[in-house]
Amino acid sequence: MIFIYCGGKCGGSTLRETLKSIDTVNHLHNKRDYKFLHNNMSLDILDEITKHSKEKPTYVIDAYRERNSRKISSFFQNINYHIGGDWKKFSLVQLMNEFKKIYDDLENYEAIDEVFNHFNIPLLTPNDEPYTVVKQGNLILVKLKFSHIEDWGTHLTEIFQQPITIVKDNLTKDKEIYPLYCLFKSVFKN
Repeated sequence: MIFIYCGGKCGGSTLRETLKSIDTVNHLHNKRDYKFLHNNMSLDILDEITKHSKEKPTYVIDAYRERNSRKISSFFQNINYHIGGDWKKFSLVQLMNEFKKIYDDLENYEAIDEVFNHFNIPLLTPNDEPYTVVKQGNLILVKLKFSHIEDWGTHLTEIFQQPITIVKDNLTKDKEIYPLYCLFKSVFKN
């Protein structure tokens, strides 16, 4: 069983599409998502992880993305929600002002921290390694760096000890907003 338990705009969709060929994958951003995914409001993701890890190896995978990059990507992913359908009429300065208004509320969590806390495992701090693996019995917690996404196939091959080919999904470069997103990223200063 694999749980992709990471914040939005951190590569979770790519991980889901990549790993679904080797095991059952649940992709979520928070505890509530799991309840909706299974249409059962009484399910608790942490109980499910505990149950599965008692029976067989259970992977919980997260990807860490640098804060500003993640927030900008989330803003553009959900631009219609944040600004409305007329966002194309906004100047770059207007977009930046709208972004700054909601900056603190955008993607300000590390979802997998709930799992670390639940299992009394010290939280990981960002380091220079492209990924980190923590094992506790059958529970295998993996934290990949988004900045190394081009190497995820190699890293996941090492982790799962079988060849893994990345299947990219939900890429900003494939969306209408991409040119504006790139311009915004190049000039935004926090």
